[in-house]
Order: sequence, then structure tokens, then C-alpha cells
Amino acid sequence: MKMISRISKFFELTGRAFTLLQRNNPLLISGATAFFTVFSLPPIIILLGNILSKIIFRTEVITEKIYDQLDSIFGEATTNTVIQIVENFQSMASNRWITAGGILFLIFVSTTLFNVIQQAIHRMWRIRTTSSNNFMYRLRHRGISLLIIILAGILVLVTAISETVIAVMKDYLSEFLPDTIELLSKPASIIISLIVYSLWFAGLFRYLPGARMPVKYTLQGGLFTAVLFSLGKLILTTFLITDRFGAIFGASASILLLMLFIFYSSMLVYFGAAFTFVLLKNSGKELPVRKHSERYKITSGG
Repeated sequence: MKMISRISKFFELTGRAFTLLQRNNPLLISGATAFFTVFSLPPIIILLGNILSKIIFRTEVITEKIYDQLDSIFGEATTNTVIQIVENFQSMASNRWITAGGILFLIFVSTTLFNVIQQAIHRMWRIRTTSSNNFMYRLRHRGISLLIIILAGILVLVTAISETVIAVMKDYLSEFLPDTIELLSKPASIIISLIVYSLWFAGLFRYLPGARMPVKYTLQGGLFTAVLFSLGKLILTTFLITDRFGAIFGASASILLLMLFIFYSSMLVYFGAAFTFVLLKNSGKELPVRKHSERYKITSGG
């Protein structure tokens, strides 16, 4: 009975989260996120390569791992398009005005995406910024966005390394326990991916908005979003990477495929953000806000 009650409560909270998402124009916020992601992705890849190469691997190794992840989702054609755009960005370094700004230009472009995501989450969580014109606030927000980008890069590398370790262990142990290893390797890979996604989404919900969402709810919301994202990724990669897509849209198919995937993925992320907020409200607690932010209520129409 207790288990049935918990399952029933979960579906009730999920329904409330879906209603909250519907009230906040998910098509608009997901479309804006997809649009800005296309422009932010190349600078993000360049930044991750430059920053993480100072800490762990060479730039080439880091970008290769990122491209491998993109290839597993979008296929070779779209990944090659992204690589070409990144190379075009890098060639712009020969222009004086970008060379002078250099890293600042890349940071500005890449972190603009997270400003869009922050505003979308603020809309659902009913909070707003009171000092958006404050220079130190904007600088701090850009810094947090950059740290979230770096965390994403580190987690991508952790996933890639984990998959390599699993593959090596699979090859080694398959001689002794062939059936068992074959049975366990796929679930192990899925669990690692879920942990990585959960941590990143939890970090996003905890630190990006102008609110102090309790860790308990960010972890639960992060896991919920990770499961949604993983299922969505499986479905989208199954149905979107087809020759027909390229035949219909021609040369623009790669970018459109990228935007379409990000659009639907963004909707799942915002669903997760709504679920996180509903978890907090279900506990009867108010959402603590950070400095330069405040809660607000909608008195009518939602």
C-alpha cells in the first residue's frame, strides 16, 4: 500500500509539474534555448578545450571526446557541421577585434545561453532579478555560467573515460565470464550516464537561478530530469537521424537536426525544473532567494 501511495503521489507531482510547464509557454522558451545554443555551442567547445587542457588532457583529446558524444547523438553529418563551425570560429582569431577581446568574446557568447536558461527557470519558479543592471551581479552570473560549462566538460570526460574503462574490463573479463559481462556492461554504462546527467542538472538548478533551491530537491529534480533526458535522447536519436531528414531539408538538415534535438531536450529540462519547484511547494516551504532577486505571485491568469 505504501508503495502504491508513493507511486500515486509521484504521478500527481508530475502532473502538477506538467501543468506548470504548460502555463509558461514551453514552445517559446525551448525555441529560444535552441536558437541560442546553436550560436553558443562552438564557443563552448573552444572554451572547454582551452580551459580543461590546462588541467588534464590536451585540447585535441578534449574536443575529440566532445565530438564523439555529439556523433553518438546526431550522427556524422551534423557533427561534421559543428566541427566546421568551430574551425570557422577559431579562424576568426586572425581578426584584430576578436584577438583583442579573445577569451572575453568567447565567454560572453557562450554564457549568453545560460542567461536565457536562467530567465526561463525564473519564470517557472516565480522569481525575478531586482538588480539586472548591476555590473557585479552580471559579472557574477557570467562567472557561474562559465563554471557550469566547465562542469559539463568535466562530466563529458568522466563519461567518456568510464565508457573506456567499461570496454577494457569487458574485453578482459569476457574470457572468464562472457555472459555475465555482456549482461552487466550496458546497465553499468546507463547508470554512469544517469549519475553524470543528474549531477549536472542538479548543479544547474542549484546555482544558476537567483534562488537557493535546497540540495535535497535539486538532487531529486536532477535525477528526474536525467531520466527524462536519457529517454528523450534514445527516442530522438532513433527517429531523427535518418536519411529522409537530409533528403527533405538538404544542406540545412544538419543545423535543423541540431536545433530540433535541442528544442525537445530543452523542453525536458524545463519540465525537470518545474518538477523540482513542485517538489519544494509540496513540502510547504517557500523558495529562498539570493541577493538581487525576489519572489512574486501571479494574481490572475495562472
